[in-house]
Amino acid sequence: MTSDKKIEANRNNSKESTGPTSPQGKDRTRLNASKWGLFSKELVVPAAGEKQEDFNALISGIRDQFRPQDFLTVVLAELLATTIWRLRRPLRCETAEIRKQYATAGSRRSLEKISEAASLKGRFIRDFNALCATPLRSPDRSSLSLSLEETRKQLEQTSLGLEFLLEQVEPIKNAVDQDGYLSADAQWLLMSACGVGAILIIECITVSQIAEAQMEKLEKNNEEADRIAFEQWKKRLSALLKVRIQMMRAMKTEIEKLESREEEAYIASLAMLPAEVSEKIYRAETGHRRDLFKTLDALKDVLYGSDR
Repeated sequence: MTSDKKIEANRNNSKESTGPTSPQGKDRTRLNASKWGLFSKELVVPAAGEKQEDFNALISGIRDQFRPQDFLTVVLAELLATTIWRLRRPLRCETAEIRKQYATAGSRRSLEKISEAASLKGRFIRDFNALCATPLRSPDRSSLSLSLEETRKQLEQTSLGLEFLLEQVEPIKNAVDQDGYLSADAQWLLMSACGVGAILIIECITVSQIAEAQMEKLEKNNEEADRIAFEQWKKRLSALLKVRIQMMRAMKTEIEKLESREEEAYIASLAMLPAEVSEKIYRAETGHRRDLFKTLDALKDVLYGSDR
């Protein structure tokens, strides 16, 4: 039980601090007991990027606007703040959904392209190895050649696919710069990677056969004329392969530009959310907007009367 001395001491202490005495001070502190709104804890969701100080600023602005003087107007002011806060949430939700789509779409599309290219590469290598292992007179060669040609055409449609085809052709040119002609396997790989019917490739095969014949003559006779002829055909073959590689690189550059434009268009389309998501956001926004106007009307009726 509190002693008489303690009670008397408390009375004396209270006289020393009785709170604000000026009209301005009393006006600032008259709503301290409301603790920034009865619903503030439930409203602010930090995990969703919401901040308590933002809600505090909102309710403070509403109080400055309407300056509620009694319990009913305080409650209505707080209800107006919570309604506005909830009305903002669907917009934040929409923004978060769009950001999420942006963040994942680019990576997902890259993985899809890599997967598709890897599948085509695997098919190309499988069919080419099968073609090399199949006897020349076997009827299976025709179907393997057709499958290779179809795969090559699909690879040429993407920058990743063209990069793979370039990886097949460039070592062939390096071998030609050293040996002077195409080996049998190199001829098949060149035709498979560039197209059997390509005029430039047909010319490469023809020049290679001539260069190989000149090499055989050189090895037999070792004459200067044979060496000069061989070097000329070797240079011709290397130049043809260089042209083909340049063409493939130019094609790859153009496809990369096209893919970039397609990527930009796809990313832009992500601003349109799926219908079911948009519908949920719209319904939430509509409901909160309806509550906002009802609360605002109720607050004005209390503050200014129904004849405002």
